[in-house]
Amino acid sequence: MSKKFGALVAVLCCMAVLCFALVGCGGGVDKSNYTGDWTLTSSSNANIDEKSVELMKSLGVENSLTLNDNGSGTLRLLGDSSDVTWEATSNASGTLKRNGNSSAIRLEDGKLTLEDVEGSSYVFSRA
Repeated sequence: MSKKFGALVAVLCCMAVLCFALVGCGGGVDKSNYTGDWTLTSSSNANIDEKSVELMKSLGVENSLTLNDNGSGTLRLLGDSSDVTWEATSNASGTLKRNGNSSAIRLEDGKLTLEDVEGSSYVFSRA
C-alpha cells in the first residue's frame, strides 16, 4: 500500500506543477487585438493633421497598417509602402520594425498608435 500511496503523491505533485505552469501561461498576449487592417486617423506630425488625412483619402492616397498574425505586415504612409514585422509584448503594447528601425506600438480605446523613430505618433483605427 505504501508504494501505491507514494505513486499517488507523485502523480498529484506532477499535476499540481502542471496546473501552476498552465495558470502562469494563462495571461498570454491576445495577438488578435492587433491583427487586421488599420486606417490612419490622426498624427502628431505637423504635416499630417486630420484634415490632411481626409484630403489624402479623397485623393486616393492610402495611409494604412496591416498586421498579420504571423508577425509580418505592411505600413502605407504618404504613398510609400514598407514591409514590417511586429510583436505584441502585452495586450496593450508591442514593437514594430521597419527598415531596420524599431518603433513602439500601443493599443488603447480601440486605437493603435505607432510611435515613429523621428518622434511622431500615428493613430490608426480599425478599417
